Amino acid sequence: MKLHFLLMVFLLFTYCSCAKIETIEVEYSKVKISTEPIQGLFCLNDSVALACSGIEDIGGKIYRMQGDSWSEVFSTDQVNLLSVYMLPSGKAFAGGDFVHLYHSNDEGQTWQLDWMEPEELSTHEHNRVSIDEFHFMMIP
Repeated sequence: MKLHFLLMVFLLFTYCSCAKIETIEVEYSKVKISTEPIQGLFCLNDSVALACSGIEDIGGKIYRMQGDSWSEVFSTDQVNLLSVYMLPSGKAFAGGDFVHLYHSNDEGQTWQLDWMEPEELSTHEHNRVSIDEFHFMMIP
């Protein structure tokens, strides 16, 4: 009898301590900003974001969201753009095929190319070096 009582207490305790699944509903809307595939997306906050798109050997574009609307702010026919990132200071970076690195100092409104010399790059079609993502480390 005592064993039966302890088993019931254990089962009741186990049942009560199990986490309940909570469903959270989030409102969102789909926005088509490009006919090309979006390769990278970075949101600085709820009203400023950057996205990049592109197709290999065709070109790439950078889009900027201000408030609720997106606009194309940069286009190149040189490379596919793969990744975009913005620091809290508003300095932004976009990277693509053949180590093309673009930067912006005004939260992505204008873009400039940082270029390496051709002899520094691997330009063979099957060995193309690209900037796929950005990682930053804070140094105290």
